[in-house]
Amino acid sequence: MGKAKWMYGKGTQGRIGNNSYYLRKGMQMIRQTGSNYTGSTSTAALIQQLIFSVLSAWATTSFPGIKLGLLPHDVWDTARTRFMSLNSGIVTVTDLESKAVEVDFPSLVCAEGRLVPPDAEVTFDEEAQSLAFTLAAQDPGIDCNEDDTIHALILSAGKRNRCLLKTLGTRGDGGMTSVSVPKYLDGELHVYVFATTADGKMASDSIYLPLA
Repeated sequence: MGKAKWMYGKGTQGRIGNNSYYLRKGMQMIRQTGSNYTGSTSTAALIQQLIFSVLSAWATTSFPGIKLGLLPHDVWDTARTRFMSLNSGIVTVTDLESKAVEVDFPSLVCAEGRLVPPDAEVTFDEEAQSLAFTLAAQDPGIDCNEDDTIHALILSAGKRNRCLLKTLGTRGDGGMTSVSVPKYLDGELHVYVFATTADGKMASDSIYLPLA
C-alpha cells in the first residue's frame, strides 16, 4: 500500500486552457479569459491541468481533517491553498490519454505545525472491518502538552474518494482506541495522525501510518 492509481494542480500557477491560475497573498486565484482565447494545449499544460484537478479533489475530500491540521498563516491563507502547495509533488500522471495518475499517499501532508507529532501505530482487522490505534503516552515538554488532542484522518481511495476523521484521545493518556470502518470507505485505506492543541490554535506535522 502507499501509492494508488486512478483513471480520471503539481503546479498551481500558470495558464491552462481559458483559465489563468496564480497565487495572491497566499490565496489560489483563477482568472478566466475570453472564449476566443485558444490557450495552451501542450502536453505539459494538459499534465499540469490533470495534476491540479486531482489535488483539488483530494483537498475537498480531506477537508474535515485539513481544516484542523493546516491552519492559516494569515487572513489570505486557507487550508485548501496550503494543501495544494504542500502536496504539489505527490501526483504523477502515468498516462495522459486515459487520465491515469498515481498518488504517493505516504508523502501526503494533511497537517503541519510546530507541535510534536503523536507516537502511534495502527492495525487493520479486515474481518471485523476495524482499525486499532495504539497511542504511546508522551511526557509533556516544549510544544508537547498533555491535553493535546490526537486526531486520525482515514482516506479511502476508490471509485469514490471518501474520508473519516476521528478523535483518538489526548497525548497524555495514551492507550488503545478502536475505530469501525464504515461501509462507504470501500477503497484502499490510508491513515494519518496528527496533534492539535486543546484550543485548536496549533498543530503538529501529520504522520502516515502503514497498516499492519
